Amino acid sequence: MTSLELFAGAGGAALGIRNAGVTALACVEWDADAAATLRANGFPAVHGDVRDVNYGDLPHVDLLWASPPCQAWSGLGKRKGAEDERNGWPWTLDVAAKVRPTWVVCENVPGSRAYIEAHVLPRLRELYAFVDVWHLDAADYGVASHRSRLFVVAGPRPVKPPKGTTATTVSAVLPHLRDEGLAYFAHECNAGWGLARVPHNLDQPCHAITAGSEKSHGGNGLLFVRAEAEEGKALVPGSKLHRRASVSECAALMGFPAAHIFTGNTTSRRRQVGNAVPPPLAEAVIRAVRQA
Repeated sequence: MTSLELFAGAGGAALGIRNAGVTALACVEWDADAAATLRANGFPAVHGDVRDVNYGDLPHVDLLWASPPCQAWSGLGKRKGAEDERNGWPWTLDVAAKVRPTWVVCENVPGSRAYIEAHVLPRLRELYAFVDVWHLDAADYGVASHRSRLFVVAGPRPVKPPKGTTATTVSAVLPHLRDEGLAYFAHECNAGWGLARVPHNLDQPCHAITAGSEKSHGGNGLLFVRAEAEEGKALVPGSKLHRRASVSECAALMGFPAAHIFTGNTTSRRRQVGNAVPPPLAEAVIRAVRQA
């Protein structure tokens, strides 16, 4: 099978697609750092807007994967929905109608479901005999962090959602945390510092990794807390009882292999990780499509 990927980001989906045995023809991404990340990891990156790419030179595409920007529906964004200028769903559907791939797989946040049902599914049903929506969590597919996502799957025949696998924990992915005397993790969210609640222990998958800047309190929203920390004191700004998760740690918790290269400055690399599709989740979805 061959694939065309839109809004490819830092290659999380591309890596999962490749691990599922599919050959990438092109990975389209407008962010220069993310496009450089794709190239650094051996993917055929096309740096540009998905609306401006000439798809006529491509051979037959077996699989179109798209991850339209989720900020229009994300709980961390302004939730402008269809009015958001970053709404990439119409552009995705235009490419699908033009390229006519055998299969289409699209990924987005659960908050986009109403828009998908009203505007995306009807157009895909004009092109494909089978169209379905799956709600999956990356933590059910061997990823050490939760990431709840909707998948729109369209093609010539029915596809069953992939079966879950054994859960992976933070400590299994990052065993060095124990050596540092760290025993918990906590999440810095929009409401500010969650001072009063008890952090979660390392023997669980962590919260979803978010796209945070280096200047934000939590970076990617994940803080590791020392074992001797007391409830209500560990997360006080400036406390030495916690530290921010590094870019490489966040990438590992998203299911990226250690060898995956991220380019750009620290803020850019944090954003790339936080916006990525966990590779094992993408692989599970595409293996289900390949089986069909």
